[in-house]
Amino acid sequence: MSKINLLKYINLARLLNAVRQRGIKGAALHGLRRAGTLYERALVGPYFLRINPMGYVCNHACPMCWLHHVPPEELKRQKKKDLEKGMRLGDYRALFDSMPPGLEEVNVVGGGEPLIHPEAVEIMREIKRRRLKGSLITNGTLMKEPVSKALIDMRWDLVRVSVNAGDAETYRVVQGVNRFDTLAANLKTFVRLRQEAGTELQCRLIMLHVIHHENLTTIDKLFAFAEEVEADFIEFEPVIPISPQMELTPDEFRQALEALTACARDSRVPCNIAVVLPQLQVEETCVRENKPFCPAKRCSVGFDQAFITAMGDVFPCCFSDEKMGNVREQAFREIWFGEKYTNFRKRLIQGKFAPYCITNRCSLPGLLHY
Repeated sequence: MSKINLLKYINLARLLNAVRQRGIKGAALHGLRRAGTLYERALVGPYFLRINPMGYVCNHACPMCWLHHVPPEELKRQKKKDLEKGMRLGDYRALFDSMPPGLEEVNVVGGGEPLIHPEAVEIMREIKRRRLKGSLITNGTLMKEPVSKALIDMRWDLVRVSVNAGDAETYRVVQGVNRFDTLAANLKTFVRLRQEAGTELQCRLIMLHVIHHENLTTIDKLFAFAEEVEADFIEFEPVIPISPQMELTPDEFRQALEALTACARDSRVPCNIAVVLPQLQVEETCVRENKPFCPAKRCSVGFDQAFITAMGDVFPCCFSDEKMGNVREQAFREIWFGEKYTNFRKRLIQGKFAPYCITNRCSLPGLLHY
């Protein structure tokens, strides 16, 4: 695909949709990002920033998580480093101050559990003070009433809870802990508080279900649980096979496809079936025919978003192992427009994918150009 063919992604329908979603200013900035892809250099800053307050510290022990595959001594060392030397509120304020124009959303997530961070709520308040959209990815077990009330009071935008199970027995297996009742109580409290405050539209609750060996036969229970706690949406995605043993078989992919189709048809809670079904079909074909996974023809992640670790290291995305700089040593603006990031953008927008794009099976529709 030539550069000029990227212009096909700029049409009236897309422009109108961008104005609807982002407003005139946000749409104009996003237009500059897309123009930048033609010149293979950034003209404005990212619209999406992912911060990782706790890189290794978590209160769960999910067998499918990458942390489960870190050697015990290394994990212990990194946890200590997170707690003693990780970024604090002042570091995040400096980070936000150094952003170039264009930032719209900050996603608070963890390699571990972000709500373990002692200043997690204050960091999120800082995001909302700057009139940015805030999204949180959490396992939900630390969302006690004071945390939920704080999120609702600050008009936090979205909470995505990694549930991965619809019953206590499956939850214990896939999460490595016995906290299903705690999670259910927390989610019901969150929904009750936002109803009392009249903020249902601002504080959305999404459930995440990663499909793997241990939970694909209980997808119906996940839908039932989502209805019970009155979640707004369910997101499904296939497990990233960190080890060969985690790879879903073609039969398991088909089983997941059938269960999702049947349950989504009858559920009162909507889900991302239109996105996840094609993804499951592609992955099933790759596994069945032993084909290598190909993300797309090109990727614009270097123009649209960035990922900041608990130590302040900057990566293009959470899959990447290519460090661009550190925000404690340099202003983010300098890193973003620096030579290393520029070279990364040129490579990805030309479709020269890194090995991690393939092994992690990246399928982000907002970034990949087919």
